[in-house]
Amino acid sequence: MVLKFARYHAPRLLKFGGVGVVNVLVDFGVYSFAYWWFTTAYGLGELRAAGPANGLGWLFAVTTSYVLNSYFTFRHNGEHAPLRLRSYLRFVGAGLAGLATSTIILLFALDFLREQLPEVLATLSLPTDLARFAPHIAKLIAIGLAFWVNYAASYMLVFRPLAKEADEDEAAEEPRIG
Repeated sequence: MVLKFARYHAPRLLKFGGVGVVNVLVDFGVYSFAYWWFTTAYGLGELRAAGPANGLGWLFAVTTSYVLNSYFTFRHNGEHAPLRLRSYLRFVGAGLAGLATSTIILLFALDFLREQLPEVLATLSLPTDLARFAPHIAKLIAIGLAFWVNYAASYMLVFRPLAKEADEDEAAEEPRIG
């Protein structure tokens, strides 16, 4: 049972992670630009800018993620999962769990890093002005931890019908002993 689970999920986790790298670049790029925009153009403070910037980064990344995961991660017998508005909306809905996780972790990490990072940098004899990267470090921490929530939600809520069909096909192909 565990071997079957691992055999099914390991390649998909790797593909999901590969798609995730693209999503991180999209998410991080949009987040960084929006964070800069909100703090400079609108004069918002760090914590007030981080939430909306995170939401915009997520929205761009979730759309990219849906398309790429449909085509590469949750394939079966050479066929990609069909792109449909209904499944996209389910994907976005499932992704809200990842967004909530990411935002909560981002805000806690940013608050923690704003206080602790200058001291840690000074202890390591590194320039304390590197603490200006705290919002970006916090974002990377949030992305890393939200990965697991995103995979589980994508698998269980969006691509499960295709995965269920793949499980049934694989079980039918396994040789029987005895």
